[in-house]
Amino acid sequence: MRPFIKLSIVISMHNSNEEVLEIIEKLLFPSLCQNGDKTKELILLDDLSPLKKKTDLLVEGYRDKLASSFAGFKYIRNKKNLGFAGSYNKGIKLAKGEQILIANSDVYFPKDSINSLMEVLKQNDKFGVVGPVTNEACSYQNTNLFQRLRDYSRGEIGRIERFASWLKKVMEGQYIENLQLIGFCLCCKAEVFRKVGYFDPRFKAGGAEDIDLLSRARKYYSTVLDCSTFVEHGGTQGASLSLFRGGSLRRLFHYAVLNPLRYARKWGNCSILFFSLKGLLQYLFDIDTVTSMIIKEAKTKKLWDEYKRLK
Repeated sequence: MRPFIKLSIVISMHNSNEEVLEIIEKLLFPSLCQNGDKTKELILLDDLSPLKKKTDLLVEGYRDKLASSFAGFKYIRNKKNLGFAGSYNKGIKLAKGEQILIANSDVYFPKDSINSLMEVLKQNDKFGVVGPVTNEACSYQNTNLFQRLRDYSRGEIGRIERFASWLKKVMEGQYIENLQLIGFCLCCKAEVFRKVGYFDPRFKAGGAEDIDLLSRARKYYSTVLDCSTFVEHGGTQGASLSLFRGGSLRRLFHYAVLNPLRYARKWGNCSILFFSLKGLLQYLFDIDTVTSMIIKEAKTKKLWDEYKRLK
């Protein structure tokens, strides 16, 4: 009898530099294994990575651990580069779970963080998509309370886990609805894709596919920020290295210029430009972010001194 799949995790890789491979090896894969169980499946795609041989070797080295951690494990090598939208759509269409978690390859999932996101979607029938608090995102989700990793040592991994545990105690049960979430980590009801469609392949290289999808989803569902769940984003050199460091000028031009123009044309407004500017200001200066909420709640619950001891 085939197991019932509650969650399908879909991750697409486009590895163009050694730093990204190190993040996958030291952060992503170990954190997936500790959050896996026999009600989840993992669909891992390689979108024609420039470092194809090294990517294959890395996956093969972890294949047994990943396969034993999940009810199902698929590793798919795309024969041509499908882009963010095309590769994730391919994985989503193969997914069997009643929920689908979409994540970048440069993340670390603390213990029980995936289950926490899944539970939020069960709280209310109108909840369709949920995202976590993070440390590297140009959006309301970002908080500077967790500083960038210094290395990939056991001590630094422990720092992620301690911060995630502290945040859970501080912000348990607190959500913010109908924010524009960032696609580095989204947990969605599978029915969302059946109702509003998939990522729009007209957008290339990331940067607008997620905003477009959630704009469609909010016609029927609430998008929710789970203020109590933390997912670490990026390594010692930051996040999105395949795009910003190893990406071609053409990909960067799509990301920064063409995708916002495509979105404005599709939706008949320039809201993405205002969202991007606001998100950049929030990220650079920590203006009007979830951070102030966390600090206020931590002081109310007398947990602020505990945070100071986490560093």
